[in-house]
Amino acid sequence: MEQDPNKMSYEVSMEPTGWEMQDTHLVLMEGQSIAGVVLRTTADPGGGGGGAATRTALAWELDALLLRLEAMVEGRCSGGGIVLALRLWDVIFDLFSALVPV
Repeated sequence: MEQDPNKMSYEVSMEPTGWEMQDTHLVLMEGQSIAGVVLRTTADPGGGGGGAATRTALAWELDALLLRLEAMVEGRCSGGGIVLALRLWDVIFDLFSALVPV
């Protein structure tokens, strides 16, 4: 049977591709920079840099990172890329829950 040249076929692999590694690395770097600000604002809630507007802005940035990771998992991704994205999602969600009180 002949394959349609307009359709791409993907192999399922546990090895993350270079693109997946780059995407997760960028999300990780952004998450680390946000984490530093989150830790400073939660350590000194009444101080100079920890206002409600700052917390709201950080929450939106973390939410955007979570959405990017979800898009990676739902898109065409290798098994290893999915595992990386889900582990990173858990860490960022914990940071998000520390920032936004219930």
